[in-house]
Amino acid sequence: MVDRYGKRFTSENLRLHCLYYGLGLFDIQRLEYPRIPCYWIFDQKRIKASALPLTIVGSAGSKQLYHWSQNNSKELASGWIISGTTVEELTRKLDRPPDALRTSVNTYNGYCEKGQDHEFKRRTLDLISLEKPLFYAVGLWPGGANAQGRPCRNTRSQTLNTDGNPISRLYGAGDLGSIYGMLYPSEGGNLAECNAFGRIAGKNAAREKPGSPGPNR
Repeated sequence: MVDRYGKRFTSENLRLHCLYYGLGLFDIQRLEYPRIPCYWIFDQKRIKASALPLTIVGSAGSKQLYHWSQNNSKELASGWIISGTTVEELTRKLDRPPDALRTSVNTYNGYCEKGQDHEFKRRTLDLISLEKPLFYAVGLWPGGANAQGRPCRNTRSQTLNTDGNPISRLYGAGDLGSIYGMLYPSEGGNLAECNAFGRIAGKNAAREKPGSPGPNR
């Protein structure tokens, strides 16, 4: 994955719920977001392997909001996937700076040959070189992930205001205000938190007296 200037910026290891934080980097000198869009660069080996998106989750997965072709031919024809016989041709089609992408690909291929990514520590097993034409690119934009972040809550499941004090009679559970903060607990961790804090919230809310301002106004 490279930014708008053809420079690699991450290990590319799958991070479903936190990579978009990195995409939101703002360049205060250029007054722009250099990673919006970013580009997924790959070669003929990948496009022949299978459909590009995940098929177990997401719009092209179990929800089937879009039926992605198994061999990616429909998306190639539509222009969603850009191709070039060389990295340089691909760069021209993307209208990106001519030398940076070639440098990034050469550097990455060197890491693949040595079996170690010195820049971003990509897993050795995932270091697969980009050397078999054609070469391809897909533009990527960050989208919504989950309701990580504010509002916070305390151990009583009370929702807190900006000063860290409980808001009267307001309780919360689940992702919104999660104990995990700005990250997402995969593999059902969010459901366990929902159950735990749902019980805590229900227990404490049931103790409130109707019409009262609550214990921590």
